[in-house]
Amino acid sequence: RMHAASKAGAVGGGLVLLAVALVSMDAAVVLRAIIGVIFVLLTTPVSAHLLARASYIAGYRAGVSTARDDLKTRLEQNSQA
Repeated sequence: RMHAASKAGAVGGGLVLLAVALVSMDAAVVLRAIIGVIFVLLTTPVSAHLLARASYIAGYRAGVSTARDDLKTRLEQNSQA
């Protein structure tokens, strides 16, 4: 679920970098933009997951419409072990 939430930011940032590469048409800038797109696509979902987990542990809970709380059961299992 967190992957879908972070996808818009990753794709948006990647498209901006690709636009810069297309406008510039300099090989060094194009290479850096492609590396930047790969970096953004790999790190954005991970950072969103870490932020969500940290906020959950800090006490922020999901809305009442959320049916399942998978992290609660996992944290309870880890604390009992």
